[in-house]
Amino acid sequence: MSDSFVVEQIGRITCHTFKDSSDGTVDEWVQSFHEYMKAAPAKRPFYYLFDISGEDVYFTSYAREMAAELFATYGDRQGYMAFIMVWVTGPHIAKLFFSSLGRLAYKVEYFNTAAEGLQWLQDLPEG
Repeated sequence: MSDSFVVEQIGRITCHTFKDSSDGTVDEWVQSFHEYMKAAPAKRPFYYLFDISGEDVYFTSYAREMAAELFATYGDRQGYMAFIMVWVTGPHIAKLFFSSLGRLAYKVEYFNTAAEGLQWLQDLPEG
């Protein structure tokens, strides 16, 4: 892993944090997310925090393309995703993006800080 992408496990919650949005960083995330979803028990919900609040992180066309493919691939999995973003329009843009993927079995919420997202995930009942 590079310094541009960090994976952390906090109890049942897997956290992926971006420090930049280069294609290489996106590729690392795609590989890590595939590994995470393959390892997660299919009949139990997953708990995932996706931190894209970094100063040098943008939703590039490559990131959008890879995210759409990845999130649609696992659209039938039960789980919870907390997205951390600091831009004012971020949650609105993310909601439009996720609505374009069709019906997903997992719940997505948006937060301004990792602490808020972690708290929401930790407060959810065990699946």
